[in-house]
Amino acid sequence: MKKIHALESSARWLLHFADREPLTVTFSPPSTHAAVLDAYPDALAAEPIESGRRQPDTLLAGDQEAAVLAWLSEIGETDQAIVAEVLRQCRQDEGVREYYLGRAGDAVSDDDRRCCRQCNNLRSGVCLVAKLGGRATSTGRD
Repeated sequence: MKKIHALESSARWLLHFADREPLTVTFSPPSTHAAVLDAYPDALAAEPIESGRRQPDTLLAGDQEAAVLAWLSEIGETDQAIVAEVLRQCRQDEGVREYYLGRAGDAVSDDDRRCCRQCNNLRSGVCLVAKLGGRATSTGRD
């Protein structure tokens, strides 16, 4: 295990516990070793996960960005610097993208409206109905 500098920040950490398997956690914005241990007081040790960043094969699609933004809004994240950093990481790291899209997919909502990506009026990321100034409704007829 490498020696950790007290002020070193990392977005991903591997936590070790006495009574269970290690746990990988992600922090946004990146956190210091002390902050990680404060957040997980039962952890015996924490080590930053080296950024073995996987460059995404594709650009972050508009509906993916919208899903991440909707999830951040749903959890009450309003700090624009944090939101911008999350989107930057999603654009540059496949693992981070998968993590946040997974979280966005886990979000439960009582909203029965369909997302744009579920509608036949969406072309190349643009809503044809809204583009023409119309009101997009969930009629069941697309």
